[in-house]
Amino acid sequence: MIFDGAPMTKPWQRWTRLWQARPGAQRPITAAASHWTKQANMTERSRNIPSPSGRTRETENYSKATALAPDIERSARGMEKWEDREIGEFTRTIAEDPNAAWAYYSRGIALRLKGQAERAAEDFRKALSLDPKHVWAMYHLGAALRTLGRPDQAVEEYNRALTIDAGFAWAAYNRGLIRGRQGQYAAAIEDFDKALEADANYAWAYYDRGFAYLKQKRYTLAIADFTKAAAIAPAFPPVFYWRATAYFGVGQKERCREDMQKAARLGSPAAGKWLADRRP
Repeated sequence: MIFDGAPMTKPWQRWTRLWQARPGAQRPITAAASHWTKQANMTERSRNIPSPSGRTRETENYSKATALAPDIERSARGMEKWEDREIGEFTRTIAEDPNAAWAYYSRGIALRLKGQAERAAEDFRKALSLDPKHVWAMYHLGAALRTLGRPDQAVEEYNRALTIDAGFAWAAYNRGLIRGRQGQYAAAIEDFDKALEADANYAWAYYDRGFAYLKQKRYTLAIADFTKAAAIAPAFPPVFYWRATAYFGVGQKERCREDMQKAARLGSPAAGKWLADRRP
């Protein structure tokens, strides 16, 4: 493990042991793990260790990994024991150093993974009181608030993060998600554009921008975005289902059927039903 040459203090020694004992500890961590395709299929979360030379921040890769899983609570099943241990370790660190913003932030992520969004939000707020420009804490606070059914408050947090870092792809993307679900498709598309300017391989942004175009009946643009998403995430059934819908919108019925067949093979019940309803 690399610690930038800095000596480990007691809290970090505990965190190191915890990290080394995590499920799947021998798995290599690669850049490819940042893609949401991996996140959609993983039952474990790949995390990097915070560097003691920058303890007010968790590593960017860990934050990106969690950011790239919009339904993070549902995708973290099977991690309960790991999360409980993690929460306990960070709680002990906070007892030793009540001003450790990184510990509140990291415990907040563990709580959010465990589905305890309210407690997670409290920890992210505490981290922000200690480190007011911690954009990742703003991001995760917004995500927790979205889980709690407070979309307007979530947007406020994403706005704060984007004021500090205008190129923060994940904040722009999640703000776009909320706007899209509120029927503000033009505004959502603008946010997805911003996310893609910052990260051209952000498959979720292509997928959801494509869906926004689909809702606007801009089928050709929707097809283009779903195609880009499929190139990055070829095992995600909904991208083929909705591209099929867009093909149907432009009258390309054969391509529509081909995509429905792909989606069905990948396990989409909706695509399977669509095909079954049209059998002779």
